Amino acid sequence: MIIRSVILRIFFSNSLSRFNYSIKTTSPEPTNQLIKTLNNRGDYQRAFQLFDTLVKQNNVSIISLLTIIDTCTRSGEIERARQIEIFINQSIKWKNHIRLQTSLINMYMKCQMVDQGKI
Repeated sequence: MIIRSVILRIFFSNSLSRFNYSIKTTSPEPTNQLIKTLNNRGDYQRAFQLFDTLVKQNNVSIISLLTIIDTCTRSGEIERARQIEIFINQSIKWKNHIRLQTSLINMYMKCQMVDQGKI
């Protein structure tokens, strides 16, 4: 069982490094998971690129937004966070979503920019 786990990790690691990060799917779930994986690996620019692809495809989900907010927090990309905040607040679907707004405020707090976290 341990050998299988190691082989799967090596395979996943190698396939992720060769993956060209262009998503042509109509379902955001695999993309969300890949964004989260890239985020955990510290590959923030590629995570942002995948999110941009979801935006272009008009296929953003709540999970996509929560994950990319976490990416902004981890990377310290405040300008990117502001762009995502504008995207959220211009959307009828998400501008009053409590979980998203709370995540934005938490992100600004963690980045020591409490005054920026306005609703």
